[in-house]
Amino acid sequence: STGGGKSFVVLSHFMVHKDEEIIYLAPQNEILEQMKDYIIKYIHGPVNTIGRSKDEIVADVFPNLKFYMYPSLLSKEAQEIINKQYGFIVLDELHRTGAKEWGDKLNTLLDNQEDTTKVLGITATPRRDADGKNMANEIAQKLGYTNKDASSGKHIAMNMSLTNAKREDRLIGLDI
Repeated sequence: STGGGKSFVVLSHFMVHKDEEIIYLAPQNEILEQMKDYIIKYIHGPVNTIGRSKDEIVADVFPNLKFYMYPSLLSKEAQEIINKQYGFIVLDELHRTGAKEWGDKLNTLLDNQEDTTKVLGITATPRRDADGKNMANEIAQKLGYTNKDASSGKHIAMNMSLTNAKREDRLIGLDI
């Protein structure tokens, strides 16, 4: 649900993966900027922030974290983004990942990752408005879950304690 603490789950996972390459994808710049604000407020703190850009401050804590909007996957720099290996990938507003404009590029990005790459998809509503497709299940299958496991929700941390959710090997759906 909205306001359910999804951003704080992302922040805690950023801390776990801070020494790895991280990519955070969202549909709108406002969402990226909000996440930067949270990093500055809750992780970095106010010291040494005056006269510095958000990106410079965030880089103090997470030098390997890159922020992109899904439409960036269609840009000139897209091949570089898509071909890179990441330790941790966040797909914010997961229900927007199936858009035909950038869905194929996102699939290529995921295909290019090692089996050890962790993927966290967050959304208040996993179903797409356009066609009702459950993107949490779609991405789960892309990451190697069987159709049966995806259908039974093995990939979803929903009505589950965060401790149990973090025990999952490749946690990808979060609907809290």
